[in-house]
Amino acid sequence: MRSMRVAHVITSLGRGGAERQLVNLIAATCAEVEHLVVTLGPPHHLADELRALGVTVHTLNSPRWRELPQAVGRLYTALQHWRPDIVHTWLTQDALVGRVAAWLRGTPVVSSLQALLYVDIPHQPLSRTRRWKRAVLQQLDRWTARLSQAAIVGCSATVSAMAQQKLGVPAARTRTIYNSVPQQAVRQPPHGAPLVLSVGRLVPEKGHQFVIDAWTQVRQHHPQAQLWIVGSGWYQPELERMIEQRRLQGSVQMLGLRADVDQLLAQATLFILPTLWEGFSLAILEAMTHGVPAISSDLAVVREIIEHRQSGWLVPPGDSTAIAEALNTLLSDSAERERLAQAGYQQIQQRFNSAQTAQNWLELYQQVSHEQDRQNHRAAPRAVPIVQRRA
Repeated sequence: MRSMRVAHVITSLGRGGAERQLVNLIAATCAEVEHLVVTLGPPHHLADELRALGVTVHTLNSPRWRELPQAVGRLYTALQHWRPDIVHTWLTQDALVGRVAAWLRGTPVVSSLQALLYVDIPHQPLSRTRRWKRAVLQQLDRWTARLSQAAIVGCSATVSAMAQQKLGVPAARTRTIYNSVPQQAVRQPPHGAPLVLSVGRLVPEKGHQFVIDAWTQVRQHHPQAQLWIVGSGWYQPELERMIEQRRLQGSVQMLGLRADVDQLLAQATLFILPTLWEGFSLAILEAMTHGVPAISSDLAVVREIIEHRQSGWLVPPGDSTAIAEALNTLLSDSAERERLAQAGYQQIQQRFNSAQTAQNWLELYQQVSHEQDRQNHRAAPRAVPIVQRRA
């Protein structure tokens, strides 16, 4: 009997959170499931990791939004050839393509949701045109989810609740499977000058401006402390202007995109996530699994990860004064940092480990496959007995 076949459809394989979760899932389940990965556009960075696992990576060469109808046709052809048991989509654009192509073929769909979609983002007002485009996209998302009867999987309970509210998905078709990170060895606390690390896209909703604003107060109490910000984005010139205006060039560094975040975390005294909006933060999971005590904005999704002053420290979003107080408190108390680091590490190992996440996905695949088998059985025509007439 052949293994279950799952066709993953994703926009690309760049270095993003959804893309990394896809690779981690395949690596953890390739002994139980036969995987195929289909990208809308060029596969990019992570394709080599998948090929090394023996996974076929196929591209549709249809990365643009206006090419969605073409992508549906190409994907339908690929599915007809490969005959998967399940189609698993990962992001919004590929979900529209994957759901329609799977529906045409009669293949069940699982759709991952990796962000809080169709909600207003703080400090990022939408123009009338962009708000109209978002409304159209939301309707397409709702329609394809209903058409395909997709099982919707949020990466957090907050995201799953959004799917029910914004996409009209019934609770019975919604599930939460948390993103996860590979287990790391417990590190030794770093020595030397205090280092605060922040990782995230450089856009206003990620809140780096509030950390920079708080840093002037931190420097008064900890003049040797350093703040390193990892990431890239269109907001970087404004953040650099803030650093220069506050004369913080000697203690705040913008490091850009880095492939060695693990090494940076090994040096960090504290990790800070000052975000104003989040679907789920892999960055904070990675920090905590490295044993770095974490400070974060007090958002609903973060409370699914951190319990205030038990496994981390929460501050009101956008509050520079509260950020400064939290940083100064923890930079001054090594015992409290170590306690939070140990509690946070245990929290991640118990609730957000890769093995548990992989098992949750396998169980969902089996459930979806069995439900499809039952539907096929009910739809199959009944055999009509042949009654032969007597001569």
